[in-house]
Amino acid sequence: MTFDGSASTDNVGIANYTWTFVDGGAVTLFGSAPTHTFAQPGTYVVTLTVRDAQGNSDTDTMTITVGDITAPLANAGPDQNVPQGTLVTFDGSASTDNVAVVNHTWTFTDGGPMILYGVGPTHPFAQPGTYVVSLTVRDAAGNSHTDTMTVTVLDATPPVAGAGPDQTVDEDTLLSFDGSGSTDNVGIANYTWTFVDGSPRTLYGVAPIHTFAQPGTYVVTLTARDAAGNTDTDTVTITVLLAETTNPVANAGPDQTVNEDVLVTFDGSASTDNVAVVNYTWTFVDGGAVTLYGAAPTHTFAEPGTYVVTLTVRDAAGNSDADTMTVTVRRDTDGDGTADDLDDDDDGDGMPDAWETAHGLDPLDATDASEDPDGDGVTNLQEFRNNTNPSVAEGLGWWVWVLVALLVIGALVAVLLMRRRRVSPPPKGKTAEKSESETEEETSEEEESASEEEL
Repeated sequence: MTFDGSASTDNVGIANYTWTFVDGGAVTLFGSAPTHTFAQPGTYVVTLTVRDAQGNSDTDTMTITVGDITAPLANAGPDQNVPQGTLVTFDGSASTDNVAVVNHTWTFTDGGPMILYGVGPTHPFAQPGTYVVSLTVRDAAGNSHTDTMTVTVLDATPPVAGAGPDQTVDEDTLLSFDGSGSTDNVGIANYTWTFVDGSPRTLYGVAPIHTFAQPGTYVVTLTARDAAGNTDTDTVTITVLLAETTNPVANAGPDQTVNEDVLVTFDGSASTDNVAVVNYTWTFVDGGAVTLYGAAPTHTFAEPGTYVVTLTVRDAAGNSDADTMTVTVRRDTDGDGTADDLDDDDDGDGMPDAWETAHGLDPLDATDASEDPDGDGVTNLQEFRNNTNPSVAEGLGWWVWVLVALLVIGALVAVLLMRRRRVSPPPKGKTAEKSESETEEETSEEEESASEEEL
């Protein structure tokens, strides 16, 4: 600043120019046009005193207005992280100016342009997000400066998961899930689908795909997450139907060998289906057509032979499969539980089959044990036990013994009759006495008669 006192006058001449003012402290300058630099803006009253050689003086004042060219320094304060819906207080108190800050203006966008004034205004952020807030400070001279701070509004609102409507599909059909109905106040950052299909499964994305190989009902859970980690879940039910092309697998069980008249139990429990076997039908011929139902029916085969049994299994969709097994029924003539081909006495008559066959007997006829084909009075069973031949008589036949018995009985009868004659009395009209010759003659005749009777 150059002062100018040249307009001062005196009738003779001015001998001294003295300038006085305050600029931080008292300042005195001399001369008609001294200079001075004002470091601080403001209004300064400068007094000029002029004197002539005689000491006469006069004063005059002027006002120096020093304009402010130093911009203030804005300070919007530290960044802030606040929950959604929290009232945020701004703080510009750290802003400075060489004179004074006369205005604080805060500008940002929250749905639309926002302007706040003052050192510490407040504002509630309703929506989560990142907001850049600018603070502009001004001094009285209009100098300004701008600073920014960031307000991060944390998302406290969980999303709303929408797993879509329930679906019904056939097995082995590609299925697409649909989580597009999920919503969030900011945005969904992650879609996670969880369910069990044989083992736990996890899929990601708004519309992942999956193929269900087994029919059934599957509950699928969708978890939706936003960037702040807020979550929500929803479920969708997937009904997987049995495909028409999937057949069960029939298993009629192993072949069986049994004796006649023994109860046979069939076993189709090893049959399988991707869902379930709902019908077991067993068909075979035993005298006539036979049909049995169930996983394990029973049947008694009365006649020996080989029987081919067919098992047909069906599932609920009508798909079917068939398998066969063979039942070999062996004869067991004597009913002892051992088949004839394994039994050495098939008819159970006590005589081994081989012995009966060797001697012309029937190994399947138990009645021949009591027979006596050679007529020797010894039955076939006794012949076996005696180790003799049932076809060759041993000793006299039975009829010889019967004849001998009759002769003995006849002789005994003759003897008894002869004794009775000896002791019987003589007939009336005859003398009791007989000559010795007559007696001997009678005795001789009786002996001859007895001998003839014996013969």
